[in-house]
Amino acid sequence: MKKLDTKKLGRALKVVLTVSAVLFAGLYLYYAPRLNRGITARILFHPPDRRPNKPIEIAGIIGKHYLIQASDSGNTANRDRVVLDSIFFQLDKNKERGVILYSQGVGSSINYLCDPFQIATMLELGYSVFVYDQEGYGLSSGQCNIDRWAPDTVMAHDFLVHDLKYPLGSIIAYGESFGAGVTSELNKHRPLKGMILESPFTSPKDWADQETGITAMYPDFLFMEPTFSNLAMLKAKHPPVLIIGTALDKNVPISHSQRLAKEGVQPLRYVELPTSQHVSVSEKDRDMYRQQLKLFRDQF
Repeated sequence: MKKLDTKKLGRALKVVLTVSAVLFAGLYLYYAPRLNRGITARILFHPPDRRPNKPIEIAGIIGKHYLIQASDSGNTANRDRVVLDSIFFQLDKNKERGVILYSQGVGSSINYLCDPFQIATMLELGYSVFVYDQEGYGLSSGQCNIDRWAPDTVMAHDFLVHDLKYPLGSIIAYGESFGAGVTSELNKHRPLKGMILESPFTSPKDWADQETGITAMYPDFLFMEPTFSNLAMLKAKHPPVLIIGTALDKNVPISHSQRLAKEGVQPLRYVELPTSQHVSVSEKDRDMYRQQLKLFRDQF
């Protein structure tokens, strides 16, 4: 029997282990959300079918259709081609107490509003409501792109300021689900009068770790940029915030809203709707929702 060459075997084993480690590291980095943004976008964004171009009426007000054109080209050659679709439910100026910039979640578009009751309530309380579609949604141009969600929201905000002449710092930003994280990102770039977060997560990283467990292998710096973290925003200086938790939420557990309310710094209010599901206000909770929005309004 030929004698086993342990030195050759050891060298071969080292080669196999090295190659395996390199392959594993390559796969690990390839699927890192921050590095493979295309996969992240395909997993995260679920735009509904493009909407028909038809009038939408809420609380007796027909929304006015606007196309928001990017005002500068930035670092991308075709940036000036970006156009966002939007609808503005505007009250008469003598009845208007302010304006709300409404950011939806990843599965919503302005013709498929998750629950028009929220917008109707804001209108009843004296707020005009501006709703827009991110790139790749509805009639907005482009493709769904994680890098564009925060800048698109800034575009919508700036349209209210520069084109519709609302004073800087006078806008209340309302975000539902992922739109809450987008609203928190907007707060980094523009002064806001107030913020309302409905069915929010603490952060996408916390949510993904809790729901799948797989993403726990990635540290924060490899997960997502921007972080869209509501918790980070609430732990820093911020304008008045109303957090609306939906107790029967199967998409984002109520524990996220509860943690935001517990760890966030003032000024903030928290309401928990006991019979409502994700970004939807049940019939039983509608009086509570109205009352909390009224109390939030009256603090300004």
